[in-house]
Amino acid sequence: MFYTKGFCQYKICGHIMDIYGMPVSNVNVQLGDTYDGASSDSLGYFAFVTYEKGKMLLKFSHINYKSVSVEINLDSSFQGMPMRIQMKEKNNILDEVIVTASAIGYSKNKTVAISKLDVYTNPHSNGDLSFALRTTPGLQNIDDKAGFFVRGGNSDETVVAINGVTVKNFFTQGISSIAGRARYETGLFKGMNFSTGDIPVEYGNAISGSLELKINDIPDENIFGLGFSPVYATANAGSLLSNKTAYVEGAFTYSNPTLYYPMFLKKGWKFTADNSALDGTLRFQKKIRQNDCITFLSTVSKDNKGISQSLEQLSINNKVRNFYMMNLLSYQYFLDENTKLEFSSGFSKEKNNLLVDAVDVGTASRDTTDDVMFQLHAKMNTFLGNYRFCFGLDYFNQRQEYNANHFNEQVLGSYLSSMMKLYRFLSLNVGFREEYSTYYKKVFFMPRGVLSYNLGEKHLLSLGVGMYSQVGNTFLTYGLQPANYSRSSQYNFTYQFSIHDNYLLRVQLFDKNFKKLPRQNNLSGVPIVVSDGSGYAKGLDIFWKDARTLKNFSYTFSYSFLDTKRDYFYGGHYACPSFAAKHNASCVLKYYIPNITSQLGISYSYRSSMPFLIKESNNIKDIPHIHSIDFSYNYLFNIKKIRAVLSLSIPNIFNNNSTLGYQLMNNQGELERLSSPIKQSFVISLFLNLGFDRRSEIINSLIN
Repeated sequence: MFYTKGFCQYKICGHIMDIYGMPVSNVNVQLGDTYDGASSDSLGYFAFVTYEKGKMLLKFSHINYKSVSVEINLDSSFQGMPMRIQMKEKNNILDEVIVTASAIGYSKNKTVAISKLDVYTNPHSNGDLSFALRTTPGLQNIDDKAGFFVRGGNSDETVVAINGVTVKNFFTQGISSIAGRARYETGLFKGMNFSTGDIPVEYGNAISGSLELKINDIPDENIFGLGFSPVYATANAGSLLSNKTAYVEGAFTYSNPTLYYPMFLKKGWKFTADNSALDGTLRFQKKIRQNDCITFLSTVSKDNKGISQSLEQLSINNKVRNFYMMNLLSYQYFLDENTKLEFSSGFSKEKNNLLVDAVDVGTASRDTTDDVMFQLHAKMNTFLGNYRFCFGLDYFNQRQEYNANHFNEQVLGSYLSSMMKLYRFLSLNVGFREEYSTYYKKVFFMPRGVLSYNLGEKHLLSLGVGMYSQVGNTFLTYGLQPANYSRSSQYNFTYQFSIHDNYLLRVQLFDKNFKKLPRQNNLSGVPIVVSDGSGYAKGLDIFWKDARTLKNFSYTFSYSFLDTKRDYFYGGHYACPSFAAKHNASCVLKYYIPNITSQLGISYSYRSSMPFLIKESNNIKDIPHIHSIDFSYNYLFNIKKIRAVLSLSIPNIFNNNSTLGYQLMNNQGELERLSSPIKQSFVISLFLNLGFDRRSEIINSLIN
């Protein structure tokens, strides 16, 4: 580094390199606390002029590198030559390279595919996380079923975790072609990472995908909010305690579709009995030290549903009575700046009473299920130079009941992974997960790995391989004990192009193989489950996001091609499953109008035809393709000190009466087409908020 002096003017310049001798661009160079400074160019070079004198610190900072400070003395005695500044990458860069290779999500310091506000303002989601994710590649858009159907996998083949605790029954119970929704509000979480491949070693009991959710940090101020619509009312309040080192928040929601939706029911449909739900959530957090924090979350809900359909030959009544409880406790503790310990535990219980009554025929199906699980987790993350090591232990104890049948299992799990930089642009993540089941008395070993090649700051290539296993929900769904764990092996090749959060292109090729899938066998006259089923899934996923080309306008586009077959649970079929379509596409457009603080959104979704199994006749009949257009409008305004959002949501604006399946009506083979009980409708909602102003968060999301 050198200077030239004339009329007390100094020119400062130099080159910035990383530990491999490669130039580092976009480094912010600042002289002390002054406004003098510059940014390094693509060759790592910087230069600027200053009139300052004396001893000062020259500061170098970059989002992906550790900051560096160099003391210089700007006077006549300073005779320094040009100097090379070396910067070391931050440890969390390893996380970013690996995680963003094959995942969709939002989090700090990671490439954002969809943001939290994308969920809120997606016309297709109506604020629901699960429906918003269905507009991303790799997921099937199954309108009448809850859950994540990932690349030829069933909904129970994807694991959901909150703060490291596995969440059983993440969705509410659906009824009569009306899908259940996610139980947890999107605003509860600061980060979300959805993997349609390359499932982290931290998670077991999944052979298709994983959804990781992280609860918000302690906020800066108290909050109070209210929400109203013709279908539900919600309230939440949060208060800071102990000099802002602790926080407690409670939220309650009451919903009842019979107050509004009867006017939108199709002919022959009507709500029966009680149709109401009450949900309550309690959240407590306590900061022990600067980064150490205890988090407790408790959720309790009671949900009643009842709906009937009158057909020409019979009437069918459906009723659901559901109780759900989930408690989790997590604690993170930093031994030092390079080592973090995490401990978590969870207890959940869900009880269902299900009734399907064919009134005119005189047949009825009554089922009761009970699902209880307790779990413990311990995890350590530590950095040693350019190496990151992750080690963990898991314990699961679950008890399931289906009518008079019982299934009990304990699982002990352990895992180890290592992330390392092989070269400046080359990263490797290798690890394994091992599980022992007390029911099957077997050990399951599952190696996994991801190799990533970073082509500069904008381009990334990765290759992921892994083996996975799960027991699934066979018992809770059919009342039959599974004979073994299902297995899958996955191969994922990804190319990603990104510029901050404004542009993102992700293209992924994948190949999955299934084995030991459950099938029903009736050869002995008594139905049993055998685990000799197999299958495959291969295809292409494309995702594109543009939030910058046009001012105040953003859009996303996704497309998935899927070629898949597997053994059906019923009927002995080896064919494309009834939850998989060959083509899925979606496009979401959003436009923000600053003058009236409003946002317009429109989404289009398409799904090609897919098979449907008619169990009564053991025949497969194709469901026609489905396409839908949804619209939303959000208006932000103030009522004195109250921030408010008025929302209008119109799903399926052209009232397409899509076929969702078929039902056998009589012995002559006549079929009744199944469709949604609700025709095209609209919902107006009002949200009021005191405390933290989320309107600016919404506006910034829409503009950027």
